[in-house]
Amino acid sequence: MLFTLGVGSASSLAGCVITVINDDFPQWKKWKITAVVSVIGFACGLVYVTPVSLIDLFLFRINKQTQPTEFTFVKSGHTLSGQCTLS
Repeated sequence: MLFTLGVGSASSLAGCVITVINDDFPQWKKWKITAVVSVIGFACGLVYVTPVSLIDLFLFRINKQTQPTEFTFVKSGHTLSGQCTLS
């Protein structure tokens, strides 16, 4: 039941966004708009299904250096710590 409600809500929201963009830019192909909206929706959904969301990774403010950068992050009782080396 909840799955059906979720799918219905997601498809109606995507349909509204696609219609608004298509009305503003009628020269764009509808399938391209649909593809872009779907990819953006998928990327936003990844935040909710990954253990450490993608937004949390950007909050570390890791400097682009060749030296290791240490970080510690605490989220809902779990502690994540380690080193990152960016080349």
